[in-house]
Amino acid sequence: MFLKIYFKFTNFDFFKTASSGPHNVDEHNTIASTSSFDNTNNKENQDIRKRITRMVTIQESDGSENKPLKNAKPRSSSVPNHTPFTVYKKIKRSASKIGSHKPVETYFSDSIIQKELLGKKGLKSKRRFWFLIGIILGICLPIIPVKQTAFSDKTFSEIHSYISSSINDMDFAQYSPQKLISEDTMTRLLSAIKFEQGDKKEIISEGMFEPARTLKKIEDLHPKYPVVMIPGIITSGLESWCTEGCFSSYFRKRVWGTMSMFKALLLDKNCWFKHMLLDEETGLDPPGIKLRVTKGLEAADYFMTGYWVWAKVIDNLSEIGYDNMLMHMASYDWRLTMDGLEKRDGYFTHLKAHIELSKKTTNQKSIVISHSMGSPVFSHFLKWVESPQGGGGGSSWVDEHIESWVNTAGAMLGTSKVMSGLLSGEAGELVQPVTGFLLEKYMSRSDRTRLFRNWGSVCSMIPKGGNLIWGNANSAPDDIEDPERSEYGSNGIFIRFVNKSSGEIDRNLTLEESISFLKESSHSNFIDRLEKNYNLGIFLSEKEFKDNADDHSTFSNPLTVQLPNAKNMKLYSIYGVGLAAERAYHYTKNINQDDKNPENITCLENGNEADSNNNITNGDLKKQSCKSYNGNETNGIKPVLKYIIDNQLSDEVTKVQTGVMYSTGDGTVNLVSLGLMGAKFWKTKLFNPHNVKIINREILNGPGTSFYPGFGDNVESSDHIGILGNHEFLKLILRIVSGNFTEEDKYYSRINEISERIKVDIE
Repeated sequence: MFLKIYFKFTNFDFFKTASSGPHNVDEHNTIASTSSFDNTNNKENQDIRKRITRMVTIQESDGSENKPLKNAKPRSSSVPNHTPFTVYKKIKRSASKIGSHKPVETYFSDSIIQKELLGKKGLKSKRRFWFLIGIILGICLPIIPVKQTAFSDKTFSEIHSYISSSINDMDFAQYSPQKLISEDTMTRLLSAIKFEQGDKKEIISEGMFEPARTLKKIEDLHPKYPVVMIPGIITSGLESWCTEGCFSSYFRKRVWGTMSMFKALLLDKNCWFKHMLLDEETGLDPPGIKLRVTKGLEAADYFMTGYWVWAKVIDNLSEIGYDNMLMHMASYDWRLTMDGLEKRDGYFTHLKAHIELSKKTTNQKSIVISHSMGSPVFSHFLKWVESPQGGGGGSSWVDEHIESWVNTAGAMLGTSKVMSGLLSGEAGELVQPVTGFLLEKYMSRSDRTRLFRNWGSVCSMIPKGGNLIWGNANSAPDDIEDPERSEYGSNGIFIRFVNKSSGEIDRNLTLEESISFLKESSHSNFIDRLEKNYNLGIFLSEKEFKDNADDHSTFSNPLTVQLPNAKNMKLYSIYGVGLAAERAYHYTKNINQDDKNPENITCLENGNEADSNNNITNGDLKKQSCKSYNGNETNGIKPVLKYIIDNQLSDEVTKVQTGVMYSTGDGTVNLVSLGLMGAKFWKTKLFNPHNVKIINREILNGPGTSFYPGFGDNVESSDHIGILGNHEFLKLILRIVSGNFTEEDKYYSRINEISERIKVDIE
């Protein structure tokens, strides 16, 4: 009876009359089989039919067929079963069913039958319940590890700052499909991505402006002199100005420095390699390729996101009142020779004009802060600006325009690791077993060697002064008196050739012999570029200086050029000590077939190739269009490397690690190069005829220094890059630019002892 009443109200006309008699199971099976939701081939419908049958059987067994439904209203007797009203409702509901294709369960919503069909819902099926539980757990669970970790506000501020700078480095528009998103839509989208600029404490780390913020409270610090900063090799950004070819997509984007460099290198390393090379003959731009240095303070503040270079200096100068009108980053294309910088970019002319303009607008002379290779660059400028063939400023120009020169970690006499780079494309950090293996798979030694030999600036970092400064086979000024090392020999042995079979040393080369070996192993273009632009010797008489006064190849070597006529200028020589720096190398024959006999054979004169022993046959190398670097057409020669560093050799006693012998320095540049000019030669009348004031300050490397100092804030690091963020160094800079000059020497190393060991007869 219950089933007949329910179907009547839902307009399923399964019953023509309201029978009050008992129904058997067969009758209900017949009803179910004729219903609209019956499907004998569907297991689900068969299950539904069984449930309905079981439910009706229960209803009849307890005599409930005549009991009215709870909350159901009886049908009015005044309304017949087939009035126009009921017919209209039936037609409307049938049309609705056909049009919407609603499942049968919809028509049993909230009914006893529906509940019976669906059964009881467990916790697993209650989605809202678990959704709320998920929200609660998502909020509560992270609290546990956060509370157990000693996070500070500074840590979160640094993370926030890093994310902010990372977002700013991203070029979102470049990754969106062209013509898919309009420029207006993209502008609106990116305008929503911003960080709060009002509360600086949220995006600036606590120590960002230290030590200036603390020091200015107790000392008189203010922007007195204009500041010019000259960065070192590879730290200035380079950007593409190519409008055609494979680099056109990087137009006005950095291809050296920032993360876009890695994108260009990883996505198309052949194209990147081709564009980083200079013309083999001119040493300038190859046809159709144009890379230029990035301008402004951002050219060298960070090498890439999170890795600072000059950022700490800029931040601290800003704290005492400097801005971009009083600070100038004299960035340059570090691939070019000194002569190439002026010839292509007019670099020294622009630098001279800027310093003169600063003098005119502020009525103050400039303070120049140079770093690493920037120091030889400024040394070249000091002589160039006086020379009639150069800037034409005359002998008094420097004294009238330069207040102080701060030579920071200057590689004045070169560095040993440049030699290994030119010989085999290697360095101490590149010959570690894992690093070397991975790098070799991506860019081989031959390719790296070709880059280093192609970049004319690298030659300016070859150790200068010859055996007189760097020692010979018997002794060197920086030798350590250690009986355990006496059998090993002197630091003056620059290269040792190891016989892999016997483990014995076949032969030794001093610095001068190593340079000759480099020339013998190189293409004539490299040799011409080296000899034309760089004098690597030393002058020991006034006559030599006068005879070569206009020779631009001597300008960047402080051993072949005198300090300018600037008796009022102060020269600060500031560098870090207490770290190991590469000093000499162990080479062995290269048995790697990829380097010994590259897949793309090096072109030789008359089409000849290297023989099985890698010896050149029938003539010298000849420049021509060669298949090089993974099959790309590039002009130049892919070097054939007969010898590579023996990275299997290590000895704690002799301080040899993976084939590299170390001595003291700042981690990159040797102590001899860092301090010898200030400790010895610049204090003599021959090299400093006008008595320029020389102040030497060594900064001892502090504890906890990371391998990559540009990341983080180690305020005691004084390694080659880390010194630019060292608090002791920054305090010196702040005092110098404010006019509070420090003239006290400070030494921690053996540099004075080393200088006394160099016996020279100076007129």
